[in-house]
Amino acid sequence: MKCPKCNNTKEFQSPKISYAIPAWLTVGLPSVHRAYYRKKYVQCSECMHIFPRKRLPQAPVAIFSMWIIGIISTLVILSLLFSNLPKFVNFIPDFLLIQVIEGFIKNNIKIVSISIALLFVSVFPICIVSYFISNYIFRSKVRKKL
Repeated sequence: MKCPKCNNTKEFQSPKISYAIPAWLTVGLPSVHRAYYRKKYVQCSECMHIFPRKRLPQAPVAIFSMWIIGIISTLVILSLLFSNLPKFVNFIPDFLLIQVIEGFIKNNIKIVSISIALLFVSVFPICIVSYFISNYIFRSKVRKKL
């Protein structure tokens, strides 16, 4: 890490911030903001310049697993929206593929329900575990190089 203002590479500290509003007026929000600010930023000990802390890179597997979780979560939210607001279902075009899928679901409701449950039980934990393990391994290798 290097200070962008004075090029110091030796000493850094957590930023010292103060609030104009007395802390006894609003206790919770300033403490949360202070903790976030101190975690995200660094202060140079020589010139007192405050700059963002450099983040360690993420592993490609971790990025991919978070994309999978994000896409699945978005699709689940959309399906819940469509199921609770029946007016929106009329906007979906009636293609042959959709009719075939609806027929399969109507005929095999138990199989579809079990498949969806297995999807959530297997994909989400695998993605979360792979995110943490791959980031841990990747970042430990990056730290050794630094």
